[in-house]
Amino acid sequence: MPSRSCSITLEIDRDADYHFLNNLRTANGFKADNAAHISLVNRLQLSWARDSDSTAVAALERQLQAVAYDTLPFDFAYIEMDPYRPFGRGGGCVAVAVRSPAYLKRVVTNLETMTQFAWRREHRDFQPHLTISPFRSAQRSVAGYCNSRTHVRGGPLTGRATGLELWEHRRGKKYRVRVFKFPDGENVVVRRESRAWPLSITVICGLVVLTIVLACYAAFFCKESNWNIVDSRYGRKLDTEAKLKPCNMQFLRHKSKSKWIRTVSKSESDSPGQTRYITSGSARK
Repeated sequence: MPSRSCSITLEIDRDADYHFLNNLRTANGFKADNAAHISLVNRLQLSWARDSDSTAVAALERQLQAVAYDTLPFDFAYIEMDPYRPFGRGGGCVAVAVRSPAYLKRVVTNLETMTQFAWRREHRDFQPHLTISPFRSAQRSVAGYCNSRTHVRGGPLTGRATGLELWEHRRGKKYRVRVFKFPDGENVVVRRESRAWPLSITVICGLVVLTIVLACYAAFFCKESNWNIVDSRYGRKLDTEAKLKPCNMQFLRHKSKSKWIRTVSKSESDSPGQTRYITSGSARK
């Protein structure tokens, strides 16, 4: 079954320390288009059937996107280099290791649990690092440059992680496939405020409710102006100037014939068997 070799790295902010390390990297054998990055997972082996190539890659990208969405940009520090001990197993390489803060440990843990592909056993304890040179002969000179900068500034080299990068290894070369950005500060604040019902949403809801109440009052008064006296036997509109007196509450149809409304008065001059009702809220006496 065919397989593909991939690597997962941290994308880092282009600050002064980044440019310092990237220039060292370029001066020691790496091409300019292969920018500095923090290696998290080295040579992850993916296996699948020949007809499911795109499906496997898409699944890995979805999982990396989920990890990136759950991670905020974070700061980290580089560990001071040992001039006599190359990084890694076997022959090793020249690299500056990263001190693992809580955020970085969380990213690695999420990659292990959410990425549903087989990791090589020897890379389970893989230490995040930034490679300066593939040749261990440059260890002393590179360590001297990095440690000198650290001593002059009175603190370690630092960086800021801004996303995840997926790389593919083909024919001895490394190609960046895609970058998965961490949510920036503004997006995070908006997302949190939306859960807490910010003041702006509360004000908008209040205005909507007020508008609805005013519309209901306006509709009510419009109906008041259109109410009429109706003959209960024939449904005829009667003289609104007739003298009326209060009577028992009953129901009457509005002249628009769309609703039934309550009556509030009865005419004094009604003949036996005939009842007139007025639907106005205030009756004349």
